[in-house]
Amino acid sequence: MKKLDKSAIFLLALGVFIILEARTMGVGSFSRPGAGLFPLLSGVVLLTMALIILVASAAKKVNPSAGKGEGRNVWSVFYVLGALLFFRLTLPVLGYSCTAFIVLIFLIKIVGGHKWFPTVVWSVVFTGFSYLLFAQWLMVQFPKGVLPF
Repeated sequence: MKKLDKSAIFLLALGVFIILEARTMGVGSFSRPGAGLFPLLSGVVLLTMALIILVASAAKKVNPSAGKGEGRNVWSVFYVLGALLFFRLTLPVLGYSCTAFIVLIFLIKIVGGHKWFPTVVWSVVFTGFSYLLFAQWLMVQFPKGVLPF
């Protein structure tokens, strides 16, 4: 017996709703975008991903022993929410680079359960890349905090 993924069905309906609502906002064109262009593109991406998940779940056979052990990572949700709250509260004080690095260390090591060396390497890479992308290339102004960058 095949079981459809309920979350994929919800995301499919949400994608259709976003697309319909975006069209009422005026899409415009790529050279002259309207207010609804970005929501329309987001809805199309969401709809596409939901269809992929739905097709994959329909093709997969249900394992009768599946579902055992579900919920053991429920604390991960609270860890991530806590990390986001920490990011929000410490960003003005520590600045973007320090805060992003600390949060990534926490998420990769504690929530992800990876070893220390890859955790530090990936935290440095992602923090550096996101800083270059947003602060240097897109010129987003972040709070300076403790470090001069």
